[in-house]
Amino acid sequence: GAEILGTSGIRQAYLTGRGRIKVRAKVKIEEKRGRSTIVVTEIPYQVSKSLIIEKIAELVKNKKIEGIADLRDESDREGLRIVIELKRGVQAQVILNQLFMHTPLQVTYGIILLALVDGVPKVLSLRQMMDEFLRHREVVVQRRTSFRLRKAEARAHVLEGFRKALEHLDEIITLIRSSNSPSEAKTKLISMFGFTEKQAQAILELKLHQLTRLEREKIDSEYERLLKDIERYKSILANRRLLLEVIKDELLKIKAKYGDKRRTVIVEAEPQKIAVEDLIQREDVIVTVTHDGYVKRTPVRYYKSQGRGGIGRSGITLYENDFPIIAVKGNTHHFIMFFTDHGRAYTIKTYELPEGTLQAKGRPLRNFINIKNGERITAAISFEDFSPKLNVFLATKSGIVKRMPLNLLKNSGRSGVYALKFKNDDDYLIGAILTSGDDIVVLARANGYAIAFHESKVRKMGRMAHGVKGAKQIEGGEVVSLLKIEPGKNLLTITENGYGKKVPATALRISGRGTKGIIIQRVNEKTGKLVKVMTIDGDDDALVLTQAGTVIRFKGKDVRVMGRYAVGIRMIKLREGDKVVDLAVIEREKDKA
Repeated sequence: GAEILGTSGIRQAYLTGRGRIKVRAKVKIEEKRGRSTIVVTEIPYQVSKSLIIEKIAELVKNKKIEGIADLRDESDREGLRIVIELKRGVQAQVILNQLFMHTPLQVTYGIILLALVDGVPKVLSLRQMMDEFLRHREVVVQRRTSFRLRKAEARAHVLEGFRKALEHLDEIITLIRSSNSPSEAKTKLISMFGFTEKQAQAILELKLHQLTRLEREKIDSEYERLLKDIERYKSILANRRLLLEVIKDELLKIKAKYGDKRRTVIVEAEPQKIAVEDLIQREDVIVTVTHDGYVKRTPVRYYKSQGRGGIGRSGITLYENDFPIIAVKGNTHHFIMFFTDHGRAYTIKTYELPEGTLQAKGRPLRNFINIKNGERITAAISFEDFSPKLNVFLATKSGIVKRMPLNLLKNSGRSGVYALKFKNDDDYLIGAILTSGDDIVVLARANGYAIAFHESKVRKMGRMAHGVKGAKQIEGGEVVSLLKIEPGKNLLTITENGYGKKVPATALRISGRGTKGIIIQRVNEKTGKLVKVMTIDGDDDALVLTQAGTVIRFKGKDVRVMGRYAVGIRMIKLREGDKVVDLAVIEREKDKA
């Protein structure tokens, strides 16, 4: 049973004599009550059902595969049926890919067309193998026909003697009775009747009552049949075409007897190398980075929604004097690009980062990217691919901005490349976003002011460019947040002491770059400085991260829309000495997907 994936391996074997084929179990995915179930109905040749079940159980026990809720053998007289029930929300195709990779549900068979050619082992193509088989069958049929011819001729010779004996039956019986020994009788038969030695011996081997009962009609019938057989055997040996007809007829008989329907079906889909992504659940995550460079990814579903203004819950267990600095929403199948204060960019697949619970400390980011000594992560972006339509927009503390095509950073990888060069040593990169080429970008200052301008005001530059002025440099007004306006969404602000609000995006005045900007968040001693501004929809959730590692997730609709000069409301109740360090927005629709 099962399925052979594609024809390329078979074709290779037929053309060269060597090849490899992948055979995969037949499975179907059933959906019931919001859960997926994988049902195996056929398994590869020579693979034990019990071995498959044991291997799956072992993988689940060792947590090599996570997401399987139950494993049952429901096989009966009607056929094989292995049932693998999955946990709610688990993607069946991902688990199936893991099973194909780690269990005998998918196996590879090697093919070698090896035959003895003139006594020497030789690898043959299918055509050569068929030619050798035909040559072998010709030899076999020739030898068999020659043997049958000799046997038929010998029998016909004996029957000729019997026919002759019937003509002199009484005399032969009298001769045998009067002889003193079989040898004497044999000699007399040869001399008196002209029998050959074999004929005489055959007559003598018959018992007397058999000799008297010899039936001429029966002997004549067998004799005539043998003569026809002898003629046919001689024709086959003399004519290769007739010899091949015999071989053909025999093969057709074998086909009629054993030519049942193919059990292992050949499917057109060629075996694809299972990529790492195929083994990873596709889900939204929050990637957090601490000041000391510890990183982790945590599924968004772990962050339970709470009421706005609560104290939140512990989000990270921190080492002494460490604190979180970044929280960015991504997806396990997306890239995540980290930017350092020195302007370098590093790219890695999100699934390559360590997964952790809310309380997990994470692992050193240096284990995953080759971050330079003295650098720290200050920004990160998540994206699906290096689309040539996307730009990276960067901003620094002093208000310098830069726009460049995303694909210029395609080779950043783990070793990193420069995305921005600084004119002043005391400046550093604070934010990075992706833009489409037609976006309105916003620079938000610590003093609550913001500057909005069209991204086209900043021409596209190369990697080593310094950038241009995006915001006028003023005392106490360092740039702390970079974002873009999205149609239909409001701005969500958060201050270091946990105060924030929603502001209509239309309240921002679109101007040229390099200005002071207008106020969007009133700040004072109670609110503390502005930390972050994001765009948010009514259905989205907000996630606030504090210096102590506390996180709170709340519904965006719970935050009222206010004017530009309003202080806002308490988003999170901070413990003494704690401060807000970052804000992330979680789109509700994607979270449910």
